[in-house]
Amino acid sequence: GDVGDMPVLSATGGASGNPVTFGSNTLSVCTVSGNTVTLLTSGTCTVTADQAGNDDYNAATQVTLDIGVAKADQTISGLAADPAAGVVDGSSSLSATASSGLTVAFGSSTPGVCTVAGSTVSYLAAGTCTVTADQAGDDDYNAAPQVTLDITVAKADQVITDFIATPANGDVGDMPVLSATGGASGNPVTFASNTLSVCTVSGSTVTLLTSGTCTVTADQAGNDDYNAATQV
Repeated sequence: GDVGDMPVLSATGGASGNPVTFGSNTLSVCTVSGNTVTLLTSGTCTVTADQAGNDDYNAATQVTLDIGVAKADQTISGLAADPAAGVVDGSSSLSATASSGLTVAFGSSTPGVCTVAGSTVSYLAAGTCTVTADQAGDDDYNAAPQVTLDITVAKADQVITDFIATPANGDVGDMPVLSATGGASGNPVTFASNTLSVCTVSGSTVTLLTSGTCTVTADQAGNDDYNAATQV
C-alpha cells in the first residue's frame, strides 16, 4: 500500500476457537488496531498474527506478513494571490496547501515581470506574472505536480511633485526657471504655458510678457510600466 492506506487483515485460526489477534513488529512504519493496519511511513510493515491456546490446544506459532509501503502521492490546491491582481512596484502574498501537509515552495517563471521571495510576489513590470507552487516530497510522499497561477500586472501611476518657479513671482521681462520632480517612469518632466498672452515657456525657462497671471504646466509621459502623470 501507500502511506496513509489502511489495509484490513484476515487469517484463519486453529481448532482452539480462540480469535486470531494481530499486531505490528514495525511500529515506526505501521500500527495495528483490531484487524486494521495504518501505514505511517514508506518501508516494510511487518504484521503478526497470533492465536492463544486452551486446555486442549497449544498456542499457535506466530505468523508474520510483510507489507511493502510506498510513498504516497500528494497534490497542491488553493494557489492564490492576495491581492489577486498586481500593479508595477506592488506585491501580493501567495498561499497554497499540499495534501501531505508539507510546506509549499513558490517561485516565478516570468522573472522579467515578477519575482518571488518566500511567499511574497513582487511586481516589476506590466504584463502577466506566472507564479509556481511546488512540493518536493520527502521519505513518505512523492513530489507534487507543479501548479501555476497567472496574475495580471497593470501599469502603475506616477505623480509630479515639487513643481516650482524660481523666482515664484516676477516683473515683465523676467525669466523664471521651472523645476519639478517626476515619477518612476524616468521620462522627463516637460513644461508649457497655459497663458500664452502673458508668458511663454522654452525648455524650463519662462518669459514673462505682460502683467497678469502666468499659468505654466508640468507633464510627464508614461511608458510600458507607468501611466502618464496627471498634469500639474
